[in-house]
Amino acid sequence: QDPSFVDLMQRAGIDYYIDFRGADRPEVDYSDIGTTSAVVVAPIVCADVAGGQPSPCRVTVVELDQSVVEPGQGVVRPDQD
Repeated sequence: QDPSFVDLMQRAGIDYYIDFRGADRPEVDYSDIGTTSAVVVAPIVCADVAGGQPSPCRVTVVELDQSVVEPGQGVVRPDQD
């Protein structure tokens, strides 16, 4: 969870991050950037490949925690000064 990525999302006014990955790949802990709102596995095209075939794809929706980001500063965790 790259602080510059979180900062970019905030500056762009983006409230949610959506991750698509094969259901066979490990789940990702997004707690550094927000709260996971939903996780669903669906038979959809999960790869960014022209003509890709549907396969089990895990879709994770993360509501970004705007309180841990200061514009231009990246992630600021409560335990940091």
